[in-house]
This record gives sequence, structure tokens and C-alpha cells, in this order.
Amino acid sequence: MVRRMLWTLGATALVGTAPLSCVDGPGHDDIAIQRLETALCDKRTACACTEGDQFLPVESECGDWPLREQGFFRMVDTDRAFDPDCVDRWEAWVDGLTCQAVALPRYEDLCPLYHGTLAEGMPCNDANPVSTDCDRALLCLAGTCRDPQVTAFGGFDQPCDFGDRCDGDQVVCRDGLCRRLPIAGEPCLDFQCADGARCDQNMRCEPLPSAGQRCLNGACGPGAFCDLDPMTGGGDCLGLIDLGDPCTGHLQCTSGNCPAGICKDPARPGEPCSGTLPCGEGSLCVNFVCEGFPEDSAPVGSICEL
Repeated sequence: MVRRMLWTLGATALVGTAPLSCVDGPGHDDIAIQRLETALCDKRTACACTEGDQFLPVESECGDWPLREQGFFRMVDTDRAFDPDCVDRWEAWVDGLTCQAVALPRYEDLCPLYHGTLAEGMPCNDANPVSTDCDRALLCLAGTCRDPQVTAFGGFDQPCDFGDRCDGDQVVCRDGLCRRLPIAGEPCLDFQCADGARCDQNMRCEPLPSAGQRCLNGACGPGAFCDLDPMTGGGDCLGLIDLGDPCTGHLQCTSGNCPAGICKDPARPGEPCSGTLPCGEGSLCVNFVCEGFPEDSAPVGSICEL
């Protein structure tokens, strides 16, 4: 089945034209770049990767590849110098691509094929791992030219790794840096707060209310659900409903399952399931029957096939 491609790059590297074959196109003086282009194109062709709009993610069989027309490795800014020593790193990445596999590299494994002259520590405004205004072997990360070999990617207040990756489930990438989600009492971060808090109308994170309190932007804390009034948009937090009692939605039940107006346990492996009868934790609805995850399945949060 198809997956959502997560990787999009700046327009300077994504010059879209009509789809080209692996041997057609405008060409390039450097044989190494042509070799990279051909290798990537051959991989895309072999895996039947789907083309999409120049600036938008596409549905694809090829995970997180740069699925674009020929020209991904080509330089647009002719003022930048080509670094032949960087070709081997990109070639290793292309060689390692497999169909239906997540293929996001890490910045420490890359270097720009085309570079400018800005020294380490100087401000920059590009965010392109292929071509940069920074000097040789440097990358423009979070607005500063940095050496990817000595940068602590993913940590709190450190540059995000390739694909906006950060370490930890309460850390998000903002403006190229990994930021901790604010807790109750702190200002919201782009309307976001850490678990257990919600952004209010004053742009501050407030604790999620418990049963008997007013809902906070339609949300309640653990053990409660928001009984929302569609006329006013407000509501009260009520305690979760026990098994066997009437309900009108999955989130109202302690079991998280309200298949037909009554709170019930989720379906177990081997039992029928549907859009209104979900499977329990550790299993998945396949052809209307719950199947348990295999022991060697990917961890939660990984990209998977459906």
C-alpha cells in the first residue's frame, strides 16, 4: 500500500519539469552528478515510485525518497562550488534505498554537493542538504552554518535532524531547533502544550480539567470526557462511562469503545472488528478480523504499511 512521503526540500533543489527518462534531460558537465542522478532514477523506476507536484508531498511506494523529476542533485545557483569529495556519501545513501523502506538519512552522514563561502558560525538562510551558501562540508542548520560532524542533533535547543527529527516525545522541531513542549503555566508553543495541558485563549498552557470542571477547548484530563454543547461550543467534563452503560462516542468509555450505544471491551485477536468496533491494544483490524502484532513488528511511531 502507499505511504505518505514526509520529506520535502527547498525549491532550489526541486526544479520540476515534465517527467524524464533516466538517460534524458539537460545533462550536466560533471560525470559524478550524472551518475548520482541516474542511480536515483533507476531506483525510482525499479520501485515504480509515484511522481507528484513539485512542492507537495506525494503518495508513493518508496517511503521518504526525494521523488521528483530528474534534477534533484543538480545545482541551481551557479555561484556555488561543487565538492567532488561529497559524492561518495550521497552515493552510499542512494545505494541503500530499498522499495517501501523509510530512507531518511542523518545530517552527520551528509555533506553539501554545492557550497558557498560562509564560515562556520555565520548566519545563513538556506535549509538544503544538497546546496548551501555555507563553506565546504558545512550545512545551514537553524539559520547558522554548522559542522554536521560535531553538532548534537535532536537534543533540547539543538538543531533538528534530517526530516525535522527530535529526540523525545515531548520535543518538537520549530525554526530548525528542537524545542520542549511547554508545561502548564508556560506560554504555548504554536498553540501546542505538553501532555496534560492545553493552550487557552490567552496563549498559555493550562492543566486539563477533571470531571466536574468546564472543558478547556473541548478537552478534559485523564478519566474524563468533554460533554460538548454544539450550540455554545462549551461543555463540562464528565467521568468516563463504565462497561455496559449507554454512550454516544468511543472517547466516553473507560474501554475507549462504544460500538452500538453501549460501552464494551475492544475486540480481541480473532474476533470481528470494523470501523465502529475497534481492536484492542496490540492488535489491528485486518479484513474485519483483529490480528495481533507479530513479535518482530516495528515500534509505535514507525511508518508502516496498511
